[in-house]
Amino acid sequence: MDSTEFEYPGMTSESHPECFNKEAMPAQPKEKKPGQLPEHLVKQFFEEGYILIEDFFDVKKELDPVREAINTLVDDLAKKLYDAGKIKKLYKDLGFFERLTKIEAEFPGANIILHKTGKLPQAFRDLWANDRLLNVIEQLIGPDIATSPVWNLRTKTPKNNATIVPWHQDSGYFDNQSYNVLIPTAWIPLLDTDEFNGGMQVAKKGHRTGRVATHQCCWGNTWYVMLEEEEMKKTLGVDMDKDVITCPVPYGGMLLFNNLTPHRSLPNISNQIRWALDLRWQRPDQPFGLYGLKDGLLLRKDGKTVEPDWEKFESVDRTTVQKMSVEGFVDVIVDEEFDTTIQGIMGCGNCCSKFFLVVFNTFFLLFGAACLSLGIYVLVDKNQILVLTRSVDTDSLDVPSLLESAAYALIAGGGFVFLVAFLGCCGAMKRDKCMLTVYAIIVGLIFAVEAAACILAVVYKSDFDKYAKGNLNTLMQTRYRGPYDTSDFLSLAFDLTFILLECCGIESGSEFNSTVTNWNTTYVYQSGGSYTVATATIPLTCCEFSNKDAFPTDVTTFYNSMTNNQCPINQANSYYNQGCYDQLQSKFESYLYILIGIAAGVGLLQLIGIVAACCLLKKDSDVDDEDGLKKAAKA
Repeated sequence: MDSTEFEYPGMTSESHPECFNKEAMPAQPKEKKPGQLPEHLVKQFFEEGYILIEDFFDVKKELDPVREAINTLVDDLAKKLYDAGKIKKLYKDLGFFERLTKIEAEFPGANIILHKTGKLPQAFRDLWANDRLLNVIEQLIGPDIATSPVWNLRTKTPKNNATIVPWHQDSGYFDNQSYNVLIPTAWIPLLDTDEFNGGMQVAKKGHRTGRVATHQCCWGNTWYVMLEEEEMKKTLGVDMDKDVITCPVPYGGMLLFNNLTPHRSLPNISNQIRWALDLRWQRPDQPFGLYGLKDGLLLRKDGKTVEPDWEKFESVDRTTVQKMSVEGFVDVIVDEEFDTTIQGIMGCGNCCSKFFLVVFNTFFLLFGAACLSLGIYVLVDKNQILVLTRSVDTDSLDVPSLLESAAYALIAGGGFVFLVAFLGCCGAMKRDKCMLTVYAIIVGLIFAVEAAACILAVVYKSDFDKYAKGNLNTLMQTRYRGPYDTSDFLSLAFDLTFILLECCGIESGSEFNSTVTNWNTTYVYQSGGSYTVATATIPLTCCEFSNKDAFPTDVTTFYNSMTNNQCPINQANSYYNQGCYDQLQSKFESYLYILIGIAAGVGLLQLIGIVAACCLLKKDSDVDDEDGLKKAAKA
C-alpha cells in the first residue's frame, strides 16, 4: 500500500454526508406522537446539526428524580472518601449544587470519579427510555432504537479546568465504523445553563461534510481529545465567527446534536455545580462504535417498546470499555493481562513501601528507646554506674560530670532517633501526609550531611592526618604521666593504647627520650630477690606482657606478666619501633571496607526510606475503593 494511503485507526479520509444531512432524515409521521417535534425543527437537526428545545420535560416527574439519584451517588462517594480518611466531613448540610464542590476541594478528582461512574440509577434508566423522548429520537433515526454504549453524568464544579470539555466531535472517541452511523445525543442539564455556568456551544453545519476531523490527544492534563480551530476551518468548513452558537438551555429543556457536530462546554464561573446528563441512541442494526467491546441496549423494535435488560447492559464496565477505546484511537496496543499485572505490581510496590517503613523504623524505634532508657538510667542512678569505675583513681577525674554529659548525649541522640523513627513508622501505618513529609525531609537532610561528610573526608584526608598526628603529639607531651598515675584519663588512654595495639609513642618510642619528658621515669623492679630502682627509657606499657587484660584493674598481676623486666630500661622485648599512629591507621584501614559497606548500606536504607515515603505520599492521592475507576478516567 502506498504510504500516503496508510491510515491509523481512528483516522479516515472517507466522508459520509448522506448519513447526517437532510437526505438521512426519515419520513415523518403524519400523526404526531406525544413529544414529537414539528418538521421544521427536525429539518434543522439535519441541516445545522443541532436543535435547542427549551421546554420538553416535566421537571417534577422526569428530572427531579434524576437530581435525587445524583444526590444518592454523591452521598455514597462522600461516605467512601470519609471512611478512607480522604475528607474530614460528609458535608450533608450542603445542597445539590454545592456539596460536591466541597468534597472536590478536599479530594481533587472526586468529580471525575462521579463522572466516570458506571452506575445507572433507575431515574437515569427511566429518562433514557422515556417514551416522549424516544418519540423524538424516532423522528431522527426511525422506529428501531437502541441506546449507544456511551452515556455520561457531567459534573462541572465551579472554576475547575478538569471539567472543561474542548471542541470535539463525539465520533472522535468512537471507532471508524461509527463514521457512517447517525448517533443523536440529548444533552440534558439539571439547572438553567448559560455561557457563565458551563453552558454548551455548537458549530452549526460542522457535520455537513460527513467527515471526522483529526483530533489531538490530550487537552491539558485530562483524557479529553480536542479539535483545533484551524482543523475545524480546514476540514469541516466551519466559520468560527459565524457558525459558533452558544446554547443556553433552561431546566426542563435539552440540546440535540449528532456525533459529527463539533461542540464544547464552557468554563463554569458561577458558584454552583452545573449538572447534566448526555444520552445517546442509534439504530440497533448498525455498529455501536466501541471497538466491539460493548453493545447498546434495544429499546424499541418497529416502533414498539421492548423491555430493556438494564442489568446485563450495566454489567459490562463502561469505564474499562472507554479506556480501551481511547487506546485504540491513539494506536496503543495494551495487553490487558500485562496492564493488570503492572497495576498489581504498583499496588504491591506501595504495600512494600509501607512494610519497609514500618519494619525499618520499628528497629530504630527500639534503638532510640534503648538509648533514651540508658541515658535516663545513668542520670537517675549515677552511683551504681560509678561503682564500675572504682578501678580508676577518680579523685582528680570528674567522672560524674563525664557520665552526665554522656547521659545527656544518649538522651538527645536517642530522642532524635526515636522521633524520626516514630514519624516514619506511624506515618506509614496511618498514611499521614504531614508525618511522611517531615520524615522524608529529615532523613533526606541526614543523608545529605552524611554524603557531605564522606566527600570532605576523602578530599581532606591528608590534612586530617597531619592534624590528627600533630594533636596526638601535643596531647602526649602535655598529658602523659606514665603507667603509675591513673588520675588523668588521657594518660590512661595512651597506656591502654600501647598495651592493646602493641605500640609505643605516636611515631616511635624515641619520643620518650626527646619530646615527651613530663612523665614518671622511675622504674622499680625485682632482681636477685631485692627491689632495684632504675630510670625507664620507655613506659613499661610499651613492653611485652603475657597478661594484658589485667591492666588497670590488677596492676600487680599485670606487672608480673612482663616477659622481660629489663624492658623499660633497655627496650628489650618492647614495641619501641612501632608507632601507635601507624597502628591506628593500619587498624582503621583494615576495617575501612567494612565501614564503607556499613555506610553504604545505611545510606541505601535511608534512600529507600525516602523513596518509600514519597511513594506512599503519591499513593495517598488515590482512593482505594475507586482505584480502578480513577485509573480508567486518567487513561
